[in-house]
Formats: sequence, structure tokens, C-alpha cells
Amino acid sequence: MDMQKVREVLQKYDKYLSDLGYTPQRFDHDRFPQHKEAENHLLWMCRAVDTSFSEGKAKRWLGFIQGAFWILRLRTIEEMKRDNRPTLEDKAREARE
Repeated sequence: MDMQKVREVLQKYDKYLSDLGYTPQRFDHDRFPQHKEAENHLLWMCRAVDTSFSEGKAKRWLGFIQGAFWILRLRTIEEMKRDNRPTLEDKAREARE
């Protein structure tokens, strides 16, 4: 998975959470989240990944987001595996590089 694919998956999750009515809001890490705070923080994380992130850091954040999605019952493991799989467009891009 390259950075472009990471960004595509994060954009998909951003839309998914936004469509569910969540708002991006960073969460203080000194306590456990209350109702909707975790989802709001995940949306904030989706938007916080930017070009200054290394590929490794972006992938760690995506992994955290996906783990939380599973625990919060927002997406199944199978759904997220499909999200991460390269598309035909991804494969064509990789072949050109």
C-alpha cells in the first residue's frame, strides 16, 4: 500500500464518518472516550494525516483507525481488507512507476 492508497482509504473513512453525522474533534488522551468522542476523534485523525507525515506514520494511523472501526463495529475486518486491496487503477499506477 502506497501513500496514495492510504489517502484514498482515509478519504473514504472521512466520508463514511461524516455521513454518519460525526464531527472532527481531537480527543484528550488522559481518559476514556464517552459517547461519540471516539468516532469524532477518528474523523479528526482521518483529516490530520497530511503530506508532512512519513509513509510509516500514515500507515500506523490508518491501522489505529481501522482497529477502532472494528471495535466500534463500524466496519468488519473483511470490509477493511477490501478497502486496502489494490484496485486495477492502483495496479496500473504501480506498473508505470
